[in-house]
Amino acid sequence: MKKVDGIDILKELKAKDLNAVNIAKDGLEDLTLFLSEMEKIYKRLTSDDIDDEERKFLQYKLKVIESYIDKLNKLISSFIHMENKDVTLN
Repeated sequence: MKKVDGIDILKELKAKDLNAVNIAKDGLEDLTLFLSEMEKIYKRLTSDDIDDEERKFLQYKLKVIESYIDKLNKLISSFIHMENKDVTLN
């Protein structure tokens, strides 16, 4: 297995590849925000002091966020292309 560092990989990237990397980076940042929001919602759902209406609303919010995460995951996956699967970062 050939090991390369991040600089070697960046030298080989083309303009369209850099665009894909930027889209993936932005998508991963968005994913982090979604996961943080989901964590807050789960904590609120497990508390004892919420009524049924709020519980239903929070469950709806979770479904919407899960849908966004699924779409985002598909988008990021479509932009990440690893031609040489034997290459790893140091």
